[in-house]
Amino acid sequence: TGKKAIKPNDKNTIKLIVLGAAGSGKSTFAKQMKILYSGGFPPEEVLNYRRILYANIITGFKELIMNLDTLDINYDESSADSINFFSKQATFSEDGIITPNIKDHALVLWADLGIAEAWERRDETATSLTCFDYLIENIEVFCGDDYEPDEETILRLRQRTTGIRDTLFQVGNYFWKLTDVGGQRSERAKWERFDLENVHMVLFFTAINEWDTPSEEDPNKTNLEISLEVWEQVVNEQDLLRIPFVLFLNKRDLFWKKIRKTRMRTTFPKYKGKKDAQEGNNKLSLAIINSIQAQSSYLNYF
Repeated sequence: TGKKAIKPNDKNTIKLIVLGAAGSGKSTFAKQMKILYSGGFPPEEVLNYRRILYANIITGFKELIMNLDTLDINYDESSADSINFFSKQATFSEDGIITPNIKDHALVLWADLGIAEAWERRDETATSLTCFDYLIENIEVFCGDDYEPDEETILRLRQRTTGIRDTLFQVGNYFWKLTDVGGQRSERAKWERFDLENVHMVLFFTAINEWDTPSEEDPNKTNLEISLEVWEQVVNEQDLLRIPFVLFLNKRDLFWKKIRKTRMRTTFPKYKGKKDAQEGNNKLSLAIINSIQAQSSYLNYF
């Protein structure tokens, strides 16, 4: 007889809460764990990610078109039809199919110098366009009735988490249960309702590349400033002091690209370092760690 299948229970399940402000990469981490340890995504999830891919492309162009006005950027008259097309296009599609018409309009706009400038200056506005260039550069592949998003594409899609989502996977004889809650201000109110009984660890994500990106929540603050405020509130919460924290300074690849061309001193006047990725990363790490008021020995950061 074969080995008896192991089922999750309180004794063999490691429970983790995944926290962080919107856009910090929490959901991407959960997807990565699913790919590594759960065999990827079932067909119904892949279909849903095709809908999300469609929404990301339509929403991305809507944001860029709005930013033309916000940043006072001109576009070529030959792009007017495509701008009108995306301005009126619904962001949801039941089948999520990228039609040839959508593809053609997308390529017209992507070649427009005004849209190119809006993309280059995207961090001057509240935006969700982290991987939009990847989507448009591969839109020929996405186009068609039979396309199914692969794992690389799924990882790059932006999907706002609403409510509470659990991801369960098995490593050896143990199960890991990730509980992910949305990072928007309205969703963060739900964090207080967690049942902390038997929670083994808190994973907190912050996107360090967004030190100068205006926040949708508060245009007078950056996404990183909002993230640091949330971090300080959570890590000093009395009910969480007994639980180990792991802090992920996330999106370092985007951080390294940005710091070579953008001065951190604009947002952090006290920063005296150079345009050096490692030095900037270290300075931010210290700022985040120093925000901990409680003398906790349970913090690790990566």
